[in-house]
Amino acid sequence: MTETVRTHRPLSAKDLLLGTLSLRADGEPGERIWPAPPRVALIGCESGGDLRFAESFGLATAMIHNGAEVVTATRWTLPTSFAFHRLAGLPESVRPLTEAVIAVHTAHESADPVARLADWQRERLDRWRTEGGIAYSPLLWAAMTCIDV
Repeated sequence: MTETVRTHRPLSAKDLLLGTLSLRADGEPGERIWPAPPRVALIGCESGGDLRFAESFGLATAMIHNGAEVVTATRWTLPTSFAFHRLAGLPESVRPLTEAVIAVHTAHESADPVARLADWQRERLDRWRTEGGIAYSPLLWAAMTCIDV
């Protein structure tokens, strides 16, 4: 249902929620067409931004609606590892965004993903406080939030 961008038609949260119900009388709801796995990670710029509104309507909400039990999303735009290299002068061997993605993946593979991610965030906070440095900045790790249904 989203407008075409050049030759690509993006899949929107509205598509995930409504499926083809608004297109035809015999349409299918989104949760039947695109069921979500039990754990979903949306590590993208402001993927959980819809949660700041009283009536949220976005990717995180669509994943919960479509069956996800745990969704990890980000509350604001994330800096890329390239931005850390170019703007903050970190060596290319240090990849903060990659480390964050791996931490979320590891959390989702554990028995308690919310606790595991919170442990990682506290570890990053401790390193930020003791070592400082942009590599441990809350700009990245504090953006992660979990929705546990």
